[in-house]
Amino acid sequence: MFCSSDKFFYLGNIGEDLASANDMASPTANYCVVTGSTQINTMATTNITIGTFIALQFKAAVTVKRVTAGAGAQFDLGATGDFAAQVGDTLFVVYDGTYWREISRTVIYVVA
Repeated sequence: MFCSSDKFFYLGNIGEDLASANDMASPTANYCVVTGSTQINTMATTNITIGTFIALQFKAAVTVKRVTAGAGAQFDLGATGDFAAQVGDTLFVVYDGTYWREISRTVIYVVA
């Protein structure tokens, strides 16, 4: 468990679903399901402290933009550019005080 000034995050717990949005809301736990297909430019950092790790699992196809302006912290997705997430894909990020930095991602491949 770790906490910010007024909120506790329990490792291993799933948070409330996050609706995809250009400026997505702040996660409520370390693991959240992202719903919807609206492009994601930033994610809010309300109640988030530096060093917070978040896993985002996608319930629909959506694009997470790399270093794109918005109201929240931008995603620094490394040299790969934008992340075109598909159903079941997962993005792991850490907040560094400025950006949500990509740690890793899982991509679900469907064999036809």
